[in-house]
Amino acid sequence: MPRIIARLDVKRDRVVKGVGMQGERPVGDPHDIAVARYADDADELLYVDTYASLVGRNALAPIIERATEDVFVPITVAGGIRSLADVRAALNAGADRVAVNTAAVHDPGLVPEMVARFGASTIVLLIDAMRSNGGWHALTDYGREDSGLDVVEWAHSVDVGEVMVTAVSRDGRMEGPDVALVAALSGLGCPLTYSGGIRDAADADAVLNAGADAVAVGAALHTGATTIAAMKDGLTTLGRRVRR
Repeated sequence: MPRIIARLDVKRDRVVKGVGMQGERPVGDPHDIAVARYADDADELLYVDTYASLVGRNALAPIIERATEDVFVPITVAGGIRSLADVRAALNAGADRVAVNTAAVHDPGLVPEMVARFGASTIVLLIDAMRSNGGWHALTDYGREDSGLDVVEWAHSVDVGEVMVTAVSRDGRMEGPDVALVAALSGLGCPLTYSGGIRDAADADAVLNAGADAVAVGAALHTGATTIAAMKDGLTTLGRRVRR
């Protein structure tokens, strides 16, 4: 069954949301929002530390520790994960999985080392994808730097438990998903989660039809354009079974 994941981009101690991963504006308290998304029937939570690439470390541990007191769905932590110690710290704080982007690009041997130590199901490859020359390039440092890596080739080259891809040009715009990106990444051999531009159940259904296994939603939930419950109701109407 498809998963609906609530995405929480966090800068210091606030949930934020920008457009194209730029110009973040505060949305609210991470704990309050996590509890609200859990009550709204989120299948998972994705926390992304937007400030980590600038300071060189992930600072979400206290937020995750507090969330696990009231939220009982899987949690994935991303942003600033650069070492085995960072993975262990996130797991010790209560995360179920850890997503790696920038460090994986800079050190191709890091993800295999993480998988060997913690298991493939624990390690997620996070890709921020920007359209370039008819394809997509992988961005690092929370969308600030172009790695030059082809997204499709990069995703196929790494053995992980899941790939999470964000269409940067669609992020925060609520103008619909990049279905072509999902289709290009279908058939990875592991679950694929898509984020970027999702507005409602119809958008989620289009992404799932293109080959994704889950969608991560941020802006549409923050603005009240939709709810997770409404998305699940819509997907049910469209003939999909969803978790309740």
